[in-house]
Amino acid sequence: KPHVDYLRVFGCLGYVYLNPEEHANKLTLRSHACIHVGVSDSGNGYKFLTGDWKLKITTNMVFDEMMFPKRHMF
Repeated sequence: KPHVDYLRVFGCLGYVYLNPEEHANKLTLRSHACIHVGVSDSGNGYKFLTGDWKLKITTNMVFDEMMFPKRHMF
């Protein structure tokens, strides 16, 4: 059987963690809400669509597979 544990629900909400260099101080956000749009071509991460419509590929994220953000949320 194929290994499918890495697959996630398309279009679900995901929180992409920011690098420590991107934190201005302790009170800034540590993650951004994004929309999951697939697995990266190399297979090492996931593709996310950010609020400013940029594609981001990362391995450092958390999924909320029960939440599907609407367009007006971004």
